[in-house]
Amino acid sequence: MNVTASTNYQPKGVWEGRAAHVTAKATDSVLQDRMECWTSSGSQAVVRLETANNPIEKVRQLQRRLWACAKSSKTRRFHALYDRIYRSDVLWEAWKRVRSNKGAAGVDETTLRSIEEQGVMQFLEGIQADLKASRYRPSPVKRRWIPKADGKQRPLGIPTVRDRVVQMAAKLVIEPIFEADFQPCSYGFRPKKSATQALEAIRVAGNRATVSSLMRTFRATSTASTEAR
Repeated sequence: MNVTASTNYQPKGVWEGRAAHVTAKATDSVLQDRMECWTSSGSQAVVRLETANNPIEKVRQLQRRLWACAKSSKTRRFHALYDRIYRSDVLWEAWKRVRSNKGAAGVDETTLRSIEEQGVMQFLEGIQADLKASRYRPSPVKRRWIPKADGKQRPLGIPTVRDRVVQMAAKLVIEPIFEADFQPCSYGFRPKKSATQALEAIRVAGNRATVSSLMRTFRATSTASTEAR
């Protein structure tokens, strides 16, 4: 699957004197991706990345570029992200992540195994064609109820595998943009962050505050004792 997409995001300052929405165009090829960079000596180098069998590296490159642009300018607006979602490498990485998460079939009863039996590439090509033609529409979410320990039930929504792949593709593209704005103390629903880490950060901060408080009390007591003498 070859899709021509704009992938070379650059900070707004680079384009001063030109239209802010203009982006350089690069060909999304499954054979190779050429990226120009600058070496530490200041001379230009062209890094030729053979990515025919390594689409995850291409996705990481895209994410790094998006993150860097969002980080360099808080007022930056991204006007052309839709075509990144249906890039072949992004869809393939989205499928891999959905597959690793496992999960049941949605309302269409299509399972991960049945997709693999019929052909993953054919499945992804269909998604890509629908997205590219702007005819993709999500399916209803299957509702299931999970029993709780107190006897109540928790509602669970199960999207179709197709919708889960598209959702994951969108997440791969927009997540690095939002990540650039998060503070280190933000732990909710972030990559490599968890509620356990948040609790540990609170514990460490609490211990530090307790030690600081004890030190202040000790100093105050010592000062008062010295003055009394």
